[in-house]
Amino acid sequence: EQGPAGIGSRRDTVVVTSPTGPALGLSDLVVGTRSVRLFWVPSPGDTTWLNPLASFRRSEAMQLTFEVSGVLAGSAYRTEVRIVRPGGSALSRLFGGGAALRVAADGVHPGGLLVVHRELALDEVRPGTYLVEVTVSTPAGEKVTRQQEITVVK
Repeated sequence: EQGPAGIGSRRDTVVVTSPTGPALGLSDLVVGTRSVRLFWVPSPGDTTWLNPLASFRRSEAMQLTFEVSGVLAGSAYRTEVRIVRPGGSALSRLFGGGAALRVAADGVHPGGLLVVHRELALDEVRPGTYLVEVTVSTPAGEKVTRQQEITVVK
């Protein structure tokens, strides 16, 4: 395309394979809320909400988006989302204690890159700084975890 300044660009599709190869992969976490009118539409009908400040009111839901790769089509996987205070003991984290919120779901992966959207109610989470922690695992024992810091306010 030719822009007003004469700068040329070309639109195209780029396919990016999992940076972890055939092993289980989990992208960075993207957090957002519908009250912050920033979003990305990676494909038609797919909206990812963004909140660059990662600050959320208890009265509104947090939108969470991440991608899961490296799982064969038709294979089972499990996601666990926890909102935890940073720094808790390893023993507490191991047994899920101290989580302000914990949600788990089982699924069957379609193969390729799977975009996962979750909406989390924060009304039971006290104001403060937390880590949103997502763990994806397979029955074969593969496991990968990512974290994103957020702040919950009144």
